[in-house]
Amino acid sequence: MKSVSMKVMTGVLAVAMMMGMTTGVFASELTAGDIADAYDDDSGSIQSGYENYNVYEPTAGDPVTAGKASSVVVVDAEATTFKVTVPIALHVHQDTEGVKTYADAMNAENATGTAKIINECSMGQVKITDVKVVAAEGYTISAWDADYNNMKVNSKTFGFKINGVETQTNGTVVTSNAVTDTITTTVKNNEDSKTDLTRVYGDYNITPSGDSAFPVIAHASVLPIDYEAKLPAYSAAVTDTNVGAVVFTVDFN
Repeated sequence: MKSVSMKVMTGVLAVAMMMGMTTGVFASELTAGDIADAYDDDSGSIQSGYENYNVYEPTAGDPVTAGKASSVVVVDAEATTFKVTVPIALHVHQDTEGVKTYADAMNAENATGTAKIINECSMGQVKITDVKVVAAEGYTISAWDADYNNMKVNSKTFGFKINGVETQTNGTVVTSNAVTDTITTTVKNNEDSKTDLTRVYGDYNITPSGDSAFPVIAHASVLPIDYEAKLPAYSAAVTDTNVGAVVFTVDFN
């Protein structure tokens, strides 16, 4: 049964920076003229060569002003690429006895489903700021500890747990995720010709700095998404039915 599809909402923070840095023991306050002197008036680009220097002469007989000089550091940076990969679907199969198996990319035993979120940004950490489960039309979300064994057969409802966190009946998993824990990963074998999307759990060295359910994902690292589902009994086979979606809101950290 294909039970849960996923989509990701991403935010990009573009930061433009300008910094002033002083040289020497004493520093004078930068002025608009100082900054303008560092640029070519025609092209707007930074000049090259010795004509780009401001010369400060010490006042004769006044040692306090000796050595006062300032230089300008101007940073011109484009927004860093934001790229995060999430699984398209989280699959759950329930057999005639109620035993569940999960199709996944990281956990060969399939005791629970284990997918992964990959931080593929060219640089920088990313963070999952919110997780919510949305039931498909006609379905509802039941409490994780509800009595699914005694629900009416073919009830259009399900329970869901992600990284150990039970989904509330309103779909809430986590909100305002203000963690500082970080998860870092390295690939055990870079010469196996696999891509991040095809690697299994055992291909990674996974190192969390704490026990948060949704920690900050370090640059070029993966966050395992461990999930479980609960379903009522069915009188007939149900195949490839989409019962809901998990919405991850992701941003730069």
